[in-house]
Amino acid sequence: MDSDSPTISSVLEDCKWTSDKIEYFSKYFQECKPELEALLSRTGSSYPHIVDVDWRLDYYIKNNQMEKVNQPTYLITLKTEESGKSHGKDVQFSCSMEQLQDLVGKLKDACKSIEKAAVI
Repeated sequence: MDSDSPTISSVLEDCKWTSDKIEYFSKYFQECKPELEALLSRTGSSYPHIVDVDWRLDYYIKNNQMEKVNQPTYLITLKTEESGKSHGKDVQFSCSMEQLQDLVGKLKDACKSIEKAAVI
């Protein structure tokens, strides 16, 4: 909520502040207001939102010890966006087919839970 000087003065009067302290605080608050707003806009309690996904499938034939592996590995990059920030962070990880299937299943369960909560 964007508070103006009369609103702030009213609250401070209710808190038994003297008029000279209220005047000083209001003046100082108006001077610092742009910096405070900028600071508060960078302070948030929301988590980044996934806005895009990039993936790649690599097939490993051998490992560092020259042992046969013959295993597919998925390299996933989640592109995120956070309110108040111009650039999101990329979250990168690799996983096996089973781990990827488990992740997709958990994401579907989370979506169903959110849909049920939204109905209530």
